[in-house]
Amino acid sequence: MFAPLSRPFVVFPYQPDRRWTLGALACLVVGTLVCGGCGSSNSPEDTIQDGGLAAVARLYGEYALQHDGMGPASESDFRQFLQGLPQGQRDAMGIGDLESFLKSPRDNKAYTIVYGVDTKEPSPGNGLEDFPVVAYEQEGRDGKRLVANAFGFVADLAPDEFNRATQ
Repeated sequence: MFAPLSRPFVVFPYQPDRRWTLGALACLVVGTLVCGGCGSSNSPEDTIQDGGLAAVARLYGEYALQHDGMGPASESDFRQFLQGLPQGQRDAMGIGDLESFLKSPRDNKAYTIVYGVDTKEPSPGNGLEDFPVVAYEQEGRDGKRLVANAFGFVADLAPDEFNRATQ
């Protein structure tokens, strides 16, 4: 059998002196301060994917899931669906005032929502990520418009790309 150790197990062969401890602490503090500002909090792509149009498109997709893949037939159908969501989901999706929720902060105009889209059908060659566009900005910014599919994927498209995606 094993005999118990007569003295405690020591991790370090020596006890660190005060200078070593202060030096390590100083390196830790300086490293934290120097690296604390590294990187950006949100890339433009992250902001686009988490923005209002993405939420509108995801909710369009949720409506379609509940209706055999078909998007809302009209604006009134979609608004009624949005108003009927549980308050917790409305809060999580950022739906306060419907008018504000359905408006682009980039061009300050209502999003154009494409009603009656069959979201089950891929649209290779057009659409966005091979799925049909369900919502987009009327004007956008700097000649580009945000466009979204029912999965909530959003892209900032130049005019020629926009025309291809929405044909």
